[in-house]
Amino acid sequence: MTTREPAGIPTRRVMHTMPPAVHSAARGLLAAFASAIASLTLAPGCAPAPAPGLVIQNPQGERPTFHDFGRIAAWEEVRHTFILRNNDPEPITIRRLMPACSCAVGRISYLDADGERVRGRPREEPVLTLPAGAEAELEVVVDPRHVRVKNADKLVVLRLSCDSPNTPFLTFELHLYVQSLLQATPQTIDLGPIPASSGGMGTSKVITGVAGSTVRVTGIESTSDSLEAELAHTVQSREHLWTVTARVAPGLPRGAFRGELRLALTGPGGPDDRRSFPIQVQATVVPDVILEPGTFSFGSFSPVDGALATAEVRALVGGDRVIVTGAAVSGADAQAISVAFEPVAADSLGRSERWSVSLHAHPSIQSATFSGRVELQLEHPLVSSIDAGYVGHTR
Repeated sequence: MTTREPAGIPTRRVMHTMPPAVHSAARGLLAAFASAIASLTLAPGCAPAPAPGLVIQNPQGERPTFHDFGRIAAWEEVRHTFILRNNDPEPITIRRLMPACSCAVGRISYLDADGERVRGRPREEPVLTLPAGAEAELEVVVDPRHVRVKNADKLVVLRLSCDSPNTPFLTFELHLYVQSLLQATPQTIDLGPIPASSGGMGTSKVITGVAGSTVRVTGIESTSDSLEAELAHTVQSREHLWTVTARVAPGLPRGAFRGELRLALTGPGGPDDRRSFPIQVQATVVPDVILEPGTFSFGSFSPVDGALATAEVRALVGGDRVIVTGAAVSGADAQAISVAFEPVAADSLGRSERWSVSLHAHPSIQSATFSGRVELQLEHPLVSSIDAGYVGHTR
């Protein structure tokens, strides 16, 4: 039985039996055929269709949604913009922009047909609707002051979700290394509640961010209004240590206080390399005598057994004392609430820095959910009473 080769391109076996001249011509034919196929593949009319959905137009390397900030200073914001093109035939609604770290925020916008900038609302849903074929700028801003761990690698993540079936989720990753010349412990001096009449004080310990660093703190460069600061320097085990003491002035309005002090320092470049290092200070200005917690909570309890809610009256100024002289209860079920109070370590005059206060909800209470107010009368030169709420639920 004879096997015939099909007509057309010579096979490898046929070429092997050809004379040299014919063999060379056959190889040329094969090369021409391969070139023709390649030209058809690369022809403009045969170019592959663009990827659908939201497509990054300015990729860096093999990971389009990744950017490397490298090493950055601990007090300087950095930002990077990703260009996103809507390659779908319909508009794409971006539902959410979700940074995984409080140190980052994403802002997205595009130019409309009239050249007007349309800005998204990153804290609302939906964020933005991007027309078909339009390009959006997604700017990611990173504030290294809110990066908790300094002198270490950090990966900031921002997630985008949209209604495109082709790219419903995109995850953007930004690497950085926050290089801090100094490290403060704590990074924020949080004084908590401070009495209005005397203010408050707190400290932070500061060391160089890298062992053997030539950075030195030279003094207090500046402080916010109503904030004072002092600096003390010691050397322990050949390492420099600076103790910063911050004082919030008395007499401030009640409520939240936010301030900042900046340390003056010489950078690694020597005495002429002058820089500064910020330390945040926060507090809540309150009356000299407070109730902790500020509300009596009975929780959920059986009306058969009744319930107890407790709190403590505290005089915040050192050495100050107070007397709780009485209490008045108001509310729909006030008749079913009784109050008891007693000092903790009273002096000979019955005064104490702390008083324990108890509210008892009796079994006779009728309401499924009840609430009211209790006013504690005090003997104190600056605070005559404390008004607090109470709440409970019977089951």
